[in-house]
Amino acid sequence: LDRSESRLSVERAMAMLVGRAVKTPRGLVLRSKTQSPPNRLRLGPQALALSALLTCRARLEVADHDAEISGLGQPLLAMQRPDAQEAPGRFATHFDPQDGPILDRYALYADGQGVLALVLMKEALKGESAVLRWDATEVQRALESAMTFYGEDYFRHPMRRFFFLEENWHCIAAARSLSVHRHDSYERFCLDYLRFKERLILDADDGVDELFVGGYGFGNVVVPYMTPTAGFGEAAAAGVAIARARNEPAAGLEHALASSLDYLVTHQLRTESCFTCAPHARADGAFSESPVSPGIRIDYVQHAMAALTHGTAVLHGSLHDAAAVLHGSPTPAD
Repeated sequence: LDRSESRLSVERAMAMLVGRAVKTPRGLVLRSKTQSPPNRLRLGPQALALSALLTCRARLEVADHDAEISGLGQPLLAMQRPDAQEAPGRFATHFDPQDGPILDRYALYADGQGVLALVLMKEALKGESAVLRWDATEVQRALESAMTFYGEDYFRHPMRRFFFLEENWHCIAAARSLSVHRHDSYERFCLDYLRFKERLILDADDGVDELFVGGYGFGNVVVPYMTPTAGFGEAAAAGVAIARARNEPAAGLEHALASSLDYLVTHQLRTESCFTCAPHARADGAFSESPVSPGIRIDYVQHAMAALTHGTAVLHGSLHDAAAVLHGSPTPAD
């Protein structure tokens, strides 16, 4: 990110995000053109925007948008209900500037994204609480409360060893917090989740087609999709880092991670193999929905690149390099 063009691109992206923020009596909310009512905040987009801004702020060492970043953090803190009797620390799915937190329905991925934003908020507050205008004690309480709920109560049922939803973002948040806020049960939640998920990474011993090995799937019936495979790779890279920090064995997870990365590389679009791509040059290097579905979307590419970057650093780089990548610090490999 030290190149002028890259820096300019990131700065423009930051300006675009803060430009979508709407001022309310309870802080800034991220406006959505399709949201109804328009100023009602959704947990996932708000948390991801805040996480992106905080990460870019640290990487570029800029403070141009600190006022907006501070404002975006306030509703996120308010989306927890510390007075809730049943689930203290749980995030609401929506936040209305007038009515406050609204627990509408389960929002896939959003809970882990919320925890990640809190981790980054605490990270940013090191010596800068006066700049970002957040109360360090409040952020600490919110993060501890969230990790306790999601680590101990969120999936506390008899089927915990056999069934989970998509919780990749919790692993990313737990790995990012290794140097900021350790929490035993939250780390354990991630590792339990990945122990379940690694069973779904197809192996040669499963009797599947050779081209399916390493994909996230259910045998030969359905071609493994790229993004679920990449999502596992992102989470598994974080899980390996967590297991190593806990001095716990991770050989099985490392094998599944390496296999998933091989699958991504094998099925990356190339000019010589993508006969359905037109024009060929524009598809070269991209990642499609699946080997039999050549459509390309930005999230297909983003998740695959994140899995390859973080997974390679964890498996083949030094521990220092892996920690640097997972914690958002620049390395020579960047």
